[in-house]
Amino acid sequence: MTAVEGTPRYFAWLYSSERMRAILAPLFGIELEINAALQPGLEHSVAHARMAWWAEEAQRLRDGHALHPLTRALLAQRPAASITETAGSGPDVSGLVDVASWDLACATFETGRDLAGYCDRWARSVTQLAAIRAAPDSSASAARFGHSLGVALCELDMLVSLRRSAHLGRLRVPLDELAALGLAPDALAQTPWPAALSQRLRERHRQLR
Repeated sequence: MTAVEGTPRYFAWLYSSERMRAILAPLFGIELEINAALQPGLEHSVAHARMAWWAEEAQRLRDGHALHPLTRALLAQRPAASITETAGSGPDVSGLVDVASWDLACATFETGRDLAGYCDRWARSVTQLAAIRAAPDSSASAARFGHSLGVALCELDMLVSLRRSAHLGRLRVPLDELAALGLAPDALAQTPWPAALSQRLRERHRQLR
């Protein structure tokens, strides 16, 4: 976990149970490896090659035949409730590839539905997956909690880095919301933000927390 030391993910790992630590460590490592394709200045063809390899590895992981040390470590953490996975299947981290591909393309959220879909994909591949694999029984409540928590965390994470992401061409506020505030997309990259945008962001932070 040294690669993410000092970050919120590090502290999530640090204060987790031993069982959850064993799941979060490879999960966060996989996320870091996939997101390496998003480094500023990385040659675009190299970034796409990395993304393609991880898309294939995500499929191998689902099939139960991972190649990367991190995916193998995650695969080794079998669910406490064995019925949550069928024989020969593994955890699904394809959502991490999906959201990274979205960011690599600098795609925008046209509406709140697009934003919700992005957060849903991340949550299913991280918090929901971790909750299911750490759950002591087959109750669906763990999956529901992991998913709802992850959706909120994903959007909060994006709001925290709103200005920096905008400078990289990644808009984290839906275009229809910006239009309703009478703002152009480039307003996200310029601080201080207009009062209407600041008020909207404060309210969204409150709702998510």
